Amino acid sequence: MVGISQNIQLPSGLPRPTPEVSPAEAQQSFKQAMFNALDQVQKQQEISDEKTTQLATGKVDSLHEVMIAKEKAGLSLQLTMEVRNKVVSAYQEVMRMQI
Repeated sequence: MVGISQNIQLPSGLPRPTPEVSPAEAQQSFKQAMFNALDQVQKQQEISDEKTTQLATGKVDSLHEVMIAKEKAGLSLQLTMEVRNKVVSAYQEVMRMQI
């Protein structure tokens, strides 16, 4: 079991944890990770739109590829919205804390 945890790889878009990070560096790292995630969602939306246009114009015959692209774009948008909701909820919880 010990060897398993050593082989875990983080996805390339996520920042690597470091033991001594300043708050400004952590904020910048989080900001960059969020921008990268939003860029990926935008790319999925663009791919979906392009495939839909290609299907409508007859350049693509495979409906299943268009539907897969559409579902990927929809799921990535749903995931983004859920992450946003969790971040807003966490922020509101922190703001309610008494010092």
